[in-house]
Amino acid sequence: MNFYKRHIGDYMKDAGHLSLLEHGVYVRLMDVYYTRESGIPEAQSARLVGARTEEERAALQNVLDEFFVLEDCVWHQRRCDAEIQAAQESQAERDARRDNERERQSRHRDERRDLFAKLREHGVIPAYDTPTHELRTDLSRVTGGDGTRDVTCTDTAIHKPLAISHKPDKEQKTTRSPASTTLVSLADLIADGLAEQTAAEWLAYRKRKRSQLTPRAWDGLKAEIQKAGLTPEAGVCMAMARGWQGFNADWCAQSAPASRATAKSSNPSYDDGQRRDYGQGGKL
Repeated sequence: MNFYKRHIGDYMKDAGHLSLLEHGVYVRLMDVYYTRESGIPEAQSARLVGARTEEERAALQNVLDEFFVLEDCVWHQRRCDAEIQAAQESQAERDARRDNERERQSRHRDERRDLFAKLREHGVIPAYDTPTHELRTDLSRVTGGDGTRDVTCTDTAIHKPLAISHKPDKEQKTTRSPASTTLVSLADLIADGLAEQTAAEWLAYRKRKRSQLTPRAWDGLKAEIQKAGLTPEAGVCMAMARGWQGFNADWCAQSAPASRATAKSSNPSYDDGQRRDYGQGGKL
């Protein structure tokens, strides 16, 4: 042990009557005791604390007789033994928590690696920093699973006890878990005419926009795309190219005249046959 608690009040209450020399001997005995994490061998007691003169040896013996107990030729001190045992138990708990945390992190990395590999098999390439719970949701979408999994050591290796609230029940707030929402899967988009790559990019694009693609939203998009005279493939590609989160047929009608006006203003033409001087002092 490189550190131990020394309660000055307790020490002075029990050892305040000692002489200055005896105080020094007592403190040295405790330092040796905690450093060795064991009792003081009787035959080595004087050597370990540095007692050389007769006066020092007499002070050592007085302190040992009053505050220590001799058992099997080893001097023991009750308070020191209790502190050493508590420190060793605390170290064991810290070691166990550290090992559990390492195991949890290892399982977490393995799970993320497997999720990324399975998503790539289905043509979905998520960002490297995508949270694990979103990776599970994405895999559930493309595989048609329910997104549930068994609880493993990843979740329970480090368990923190819930805080006990002493407030009356009427002040407790009830937290309800959000209802599960059915989302459009990669297979649904492919069935509606999208290429597999386009479908995967569309799902990833909507995810970056933080807008889940529900069946109702997708039906509305398809209706607007059809109204604009486009195929689902062309409509989705146009939406992603122009940064749209959704699709509206009116947007296409509004953007077309604006595009033509921009093109006309950037390329003026004149048909009156007159040459104009736009230099300094020229006339329009």
